[in-house]
Amino acid sequence: ASTYAGGYAQPLQSDHRSFFEEFRRYDRCLINIRDLNGLETADLNLSVLIAESDLREGRFGDVILMADTD
Repeated sequence: ASTYAGGYAQPLQSDHRSFFEEFRRYDRCLINIRDLNGLETADLNLSVLIAESDLREGRFGDVILMADTD
């Protein structure tokens, strides 16, 4: 599996946070997982997102999972 962490949370296709204002605060990627070898995930891309302010303060109780495909 390929993974990366940190940086701006950018999905592969449409960014669902643009449709829902309450989700726009989740602007940093804690971890991104894609191309899961051995699992039938096709082109699934999973990202765990957090607000930058929470990340700076070390608060990890409020995150979201964003899933999209190529």
